[in-house]
Amino acid sequence: MDVGCYCVNISRTIAAQEPVEVQAYAKWGATDVDEQMTCSLCFSNGILAQFDCALTLDRREFCQLVGTTGILDVPLVFLPGIEDTTIRQQQGQNVVLHKIHGVDEYRLMVEYFANCVLRDQTPRYPPSEAAANMRVIEALYRSARDNGKPMPVPQS
Repeated sequence: MDVGCYCVNISRTIAAQEPVEVQAYAKWGATDVDEQMTCSLCFSNGILAQFDCALTLDRREFCQLVGTTGILDVPLVFLPGIEDTTIRQQQGQNVVLHKIHGVDEYRLMVEYFANCVLRDQTPRYPPSEAAANMRVIEALYRSARDNGKPMPVPQS
């Protein structure tokens, strides 16, 4: 649930809705922890998301969005860090590079949390967001435990 949760979250965010069905295959470790998993999410608006995640493989962290008119490549999507990064946008033969300045994301998260607590600021994401992510993760685990059988995602 550690590394795959970010993939589930970004897929739901990009699709702007909840998946209706998921499918997953896992490699289980000796302690019954999913060491590697590959997943597919199907959304009712026709968007499909695919990702893999692993605790036992070398760290990879990128997102590629492919649409009917272009591709967006986002390296270091979940934790870019303090170094600058470049997002690559391609439409046909036209390629545009977007430079994004790095920040200390952990410091920003702590400051944001402190503002929510000390200044009674409303959090950006309500608790229902975490519950929605967990419904997808639980459906992925059911699929992986059932040899990749597609599973519906319960809606709230």
